[in-house]
Amino acid sequence: MKSSLRLALLTFVPLWAFPTFAADSTVTAMPAAGALTGPELFYCIQGGVDSKCTAAQVQTFVGPAGANLTLQYNNAGVLGGMSGTSWDDTNRSLTITGATLAGASAPLIFGTQTWNNAATTYEAFRLDVTDTASGGSSSVLNFRVNANVTHQFTKLGGINIRNNYGFLQDTGLLRFGASADASIGRNAANSIRLGTADANPPAAQTFGVQSATGSNISGANWTVRGSTSTGSGTAGDVLIQTGGTGAGAAVQNSFVTALTVKGATQHIIAAKSVQTTCTTVAGLGAAGTAGRNWCVTDQLTACPILGGTFTGGGTVVCKAFDDGTNWILQ
Repeated sequence: MKSSLRLALLTFVPLWAFPTFAADSTVTAMPAAGALTGPELFYCIQGGVDSKCTAAQVQTFVGPAGANLTLQYNNAGVLGGMSGTSWDDTNRSLTITGATLAGASAPLIFGTQTWNNAATTYEAFRLDVTDTASGGSSSVLNFRVNANVTHQFTKLGGINIRNNYGFLQDTGLLRFGASADASIGRNAANSIRLGTADANPPAAQTFGVQSATGSNISGANWTVRGSTSTGSGTAGDVLIQTGGTGAGAAVQNSFVTALTVKGATQHIIAAKSVQTTCTTVAGLGAAGTAGRNWCVTDQLTACPILGGTFTGGGTVVCKAFDDGTNWILQ
């Protein structure tokens, strides 16, 4: 009787209480399982029922955390969703929205790296853009505060700072202000130009120095330096040039030296000598701008008496002065 009772009890024990498993030792060794398909199969127990399931089905048991498109991270051994993140798989674009900080600083991105080989040229951050078609003002990096540009690095290598200052690589201009009217650029080899490229008409430019403010404050000196020499070498002169005349209507005239401040090899007491540009008598042109100083190189005979006019055709050099009516000897 006792044996029969014991057997009857076993007969009524639910089957799920004694699950049985196949002898498979690896996933790839598991036999096919009914209608389940896929490269990976697992043993699963759900609701007390053991069965085989695919990796996709296992994922539905675990499930990603957070909202759709949120990046995942290890949150103490459990999948967690990174708040403020969104991944656009079509355009392969990652959006990170930082928190509103009211306490300690917390950088949106913080990275560290150690460089420890003098023979290696390192890169901390690198972005390679293939530009097949884009707008001229496209940026490889753009920083903004309250939607206003603070620092912009354009695709052509220009740098724009707060839309007011910057370097325009494509035009070679260093810009001061929102427009390029106040700028410095390369004019030619070893030549710096104020303002943008040559234009019709050109804009007048002023190059000044700091001035005084307040009550009865004196101005400061402005020093213009020529090239210095070494030893017995001759110091460089300081030349002031203006545009000449004589070119065609649409051709730029060449520059001519209007004033030369000689180097240190020539002195007049404590000051350097000043050399006035010379020309022929005919080259003086019409008088009428009082106060101009010039010199002529082809006076016919000796220089005229003080206040006398000039006659060309010779080889005598004389100083010329425009008195508002004539070129005279002063």
